[in-house]
Amino acid sequence: MMSGASSALAGLLGASLAAVAVLPAASPPGTALHAAELRAYVAAMDGRKAEALAALQRAGDAAAASGAAGDSGWTLTPQYAALVRFGLWDEMLAVLPPDPRRIGLTAGYLYARGFALAARGRLPEAQTALARLRALAAQAPPDVAAGANTLAAVLEVAVPIV
Repeated sequence: MMSGASSALAGLLGASLAAVAVLPAASPPGTALHAAELRAYVAAMDGRKAEALAALQRAGDAAAASGAAGDSGWTLTPQYAALVRFGLWDEMLAVLPPDPRRIGLTAGYLYARGFALAARGRLPEAQTALARLRALAAQAPPDVAAGANTLAAVLEVAVPIV
């Protein structure tokens, strides 16, 4: 049973998705990406794995189409978060590492890979992933965005968790 706050949030998210669904094709860049990310987030938080993974595929396609894929890559990290969310450790470990110049995407990859390795009991490899994430955090330029935050601020929180 949903609490009042959860029910209200679900209503707001539903209204947002409905509004985005009827936007014209000439909508501002990133609108389709935002819609796909929102769908993926809602589905993941509700435990709907297939729907979340499909929405993340659409988000990746939208990011590439909008040019968002040309940044640090942060907009593409939800693909890793979903694999961690659903405990798809082997699938995460099968993902090839991103271009290391895409530091946002690399950070998301190393974070998720560290979780997957630890979950599989491969602790020395997990520690290596963590060391690489710490090194990336130490060299991350302060102005690189990670959503509404900076990558440095996100990594300051993320590194102690892994």
